[in-house]
Amino acid sequence: MRLRPALVLATLTLALIATVQPAAAFTEQGTSGSYYVPQVTDEPAMPGVGCIYNDNAGTSNDTLKRLKVRQFFTHAPYSRKAYVGFRVTILRNGAPYRTTPMVKKLANEEEVAFFKASWLKPAGLSGSFQAIVKLTFYNPQGVKKGTYKGRMDVYKQNLGATGF
Repeated sequence: MRLRPALVLATLTLALIATVQPAAAFTEQGTSGSYYVPQVTDEPAMPGVGCIYNDNAGTSNDTLKRLKVRQFFTHAPYSRKAYVGFRVTILRNGAPYRTTPMVKKLANEEEVAFFKASWLKPAGLSGSFQAIVKLTFYNPQGVKKGTYKGRMDVYKQNLGATGF
């Protein structure tokens, strides 16, 4: 029995698609208690963080001015509205450098809370920077019940631009 080349090619293509999955760029760093996984876009086509540069745009002397975490959303793991807290920790050369103040918004299993952040780098500060997102989940009575932490892995370089 002879197989048709198109049928063999289609079968191999389907097998390849089923086994090779692209890796998510947003990397989960840890969870605890009751939480909801946020809907974060962090991929080459839509980076999770914008890096705004100033000075000598387009040259090797560019300096980082600001990091902007793209807006994302999450639910809360409850049917009644409950607070979700959000903060970003900026890593400098792999070590925690600065943590933004916590912002709390209401959400539930059906309604979402939207979050975004921006960090202005102090003048003269150098290093390699990354953004870690931490969500804190509270029950409807306001008691902390869980956390979710993840690292943004894809950064968009904006030379002398306003970013997204």
